[in-house]
Amino acid sequence: MIAITTSTISGLNPYKLARVPPHFNSEMNNAAKINVGLDIINTLSEHYGIKAPIFVDNAEAVTKFIDVNTQLI
Repeated sequence: MIAITTSTISGLNPYKLARVPPHFNSEMNNAAKINVGLDIINTLSEHYGIKAPIFVDNAEAVTKFIDVNTQLI
């Protein structure tokens, strides 16, 4: 799971994601990017206590989705 920590620097995004690969856009394939996004959604869903269906575009690129606590469409 990705950990969310808060930042104390004013003017910046108050949340910082830990364990997101440093080269997220350039060195990861589409399946890995989709799974990282699903992990972020899982973390935020647990934090805020909200669950909603997730629409996954380009889902054919993924052979194994990570476990999610909601419906994938």
